[in-house]
Amino acid sequence: MQDLQAKGAAAKALQQAHPELGAKLGVVEALLISWEPLTDPAKSLLLLLSVMAPAVIPWELVEACRLPELELEEGSAFGDQQAELLRTQLLERSGPGLYQLHPLVRQFLRLQSQEQLELVVRWRKQLAAAVAGVCRERIPQTLTLKQVQALEVFLPHIQVVAEQLAEELDEDNLPWPTTGLARVAEHQAAFAEALKWHQLCLERSEHRLGPNHSATASALNNLGSLLQTTNRLAEAEPLMRRALAIDEASYGNDHPKVATDLNNLAGHLYATNRLTEAEPLYRRALAMDEASYGNDHPKVAIRLNNLAGLLQATNRLAEAEPLMARVVEIFEISYSDDHPNVATALNNLGSLLQDTNRLAEAEPLMRRALAIDEASYGNDHPKVAIRLNNLAGLLQATNRLAEAEPLMARGFTVFRQSLGLDHPNTQSVGGNYIALLQAMGLPEPEIQAKLQALQPPT
Repeated sequence: MQDLQAKGAAAKALQQAHPELGAKLGVVEALLISWEPLTDPAKSLLLLLSVMAPAVIPWELVEACRLPELELEEGSAFGDQQAELLRTQLLERSGPGLYQLHPLVRQFLRLQSQEQLELVVRWRKQLAAAVAGVCRERIPQTLTLKQVQALEVFLPHIQVVAEQLAEELDEDNLPWPTTGLARVAEHQAAFAEALKWHQLCLERSEHRLGPNHSATASALNNLGSLLQTTNRLAEAEPLMRRALAIDEASYGNDHPKVATDLNNLAGHLYATNRLTEAEPLYRRALAMDEASYGNDHPKVAIRLNNLAGLLQATNRLAEAEPLMARVVEIFEISYSDDHPNVATALNNLGSLLQDTNRLAEAEPLMRRALAIDEASYGNDHPKVAIRLNNLAGLLQATNRLAEAEPLMARGFTVFRQSLGLDHPNTQSVGGNYIALLQAMGLPEPEIQAKLQALQPPT
């Protein structure tokens, strides 16, 4: 009570000067009482926590922000300070390894930050670097559902850095927060969200690093690939060609980054039905990556997969099959059995076996691919829709039309919801579904009724 009374005037002055604090006098007084006796290291830790997102804070991210001069004790730079803050209840534990600040504490700390701007700036830089490290190490280009779930607690803090702390990122770390958020959004088929982050990454790379920097080339490639996915093909091609030109000028003609650029441009040419232009680029990218990584590297498998797909499309099935079988072997060695890259390889090999009329061999591969992608992406992702359509097509080829119908209907629904009715994938699967219903002998009114039932509610 004596402490509260002694802090009354100070609390009243603080509240009058900062009405945004939004707390009653007794609360402000209690905050002052808790704050002032803290050791300087505990106060410093609180300022770091106040820089983070107003969300649950994973303590491993806090530890990753350690300043160089802080020593580790039993693996922690902040163990004593954490205990001090928990004892004063300025910090709350919300789960194993998870903590949070009360909104009033966070607002109070913003006011304290104004008196220690130099320290706050240091913490902002440390947080930006730590978040970039999380993105670089934990957000690969191809994500699984398990990886995304593990990232959820980090995402608000990544977003804070991407939106508010970009100026604190050095040259090497600049692209990572926006790229990480874009990859997560793409995994969730949130393509508009992914587009926003990819565009912001390109804008910042061009502004901070220059139009001919390798990070700018990567941003161009990433944005171009997303535009291709969402069927904005005319917009995608100049970005991919510009990325290739930048990297060839920066690294020469035989660098792995150039191989990636060639592969992406070849994929675009394939998507726009320019197969004869695409093939030499695919072959060049494959040769470069085999020279760079050896014959059994996952990057080589990606190049093999793409070339095999082109060979299949041009009816060179005997050439394509050993390449696809090699892709499956490399991916199964390189990744876990339930990785999305394994699903892609299994699906593609199954499709080739179907084209060679080996339907009994193809079916278990396609079913396994579908199960992997459902576990990796959830049931409503475009990749799952591709697997559904392919399996339904095989069932149709073996005259199991009743089994095929619900799978194709589901694939059509997923594509329509995620990519829109005008996307080629949606149109293609919609056409396949109508053809299937006709093959089942359904009259036109019943076909239209089934299509209508798949429409979203208005």
